Amino acid sequence: MFQLILIILFALGGLILGVLNPQQVPFNMPGATWQLPLSILLAGALGTGMLLGSLLLAGRLLVLRWKVKRTLRKLKQCEAEKLSLKQVRILQSDQNIKKDNQHNKIVSKVNEQ
Repeated sequence: MFQLILIILFALGGLILGVLNPQQVPFNMPGATWQLPLSILLAGALGTGMLLGSLLLAGRLLVLRWKVKRTLRKLKQCEAEKLSLKQVRILQSDQNIKKDNQHNKIVSKVNEQ
């Protein structure tokens, strides 16, 4: 719905631009000169600007997508490393518990004697 309203507004703007600027003006290019209505030249300049802006934006968007993918890849690596470190810590904790149990058994045997 929003796009339709936007299209209608641009069409109305173009119509108003054409009605208010019917004068013929020279358009000089290297090697050629044309007589065109001012409204056509303004619309062409607007369209060219929008096209160039879209191309620049698309380039920036591609760079940002690449950075997001790279960051997500690094995040997955960090999560895997975090998981492995947790597993190592759990194993060390289990080993410490076993050592403590063995130590407690030895101490209890010494205390019994």
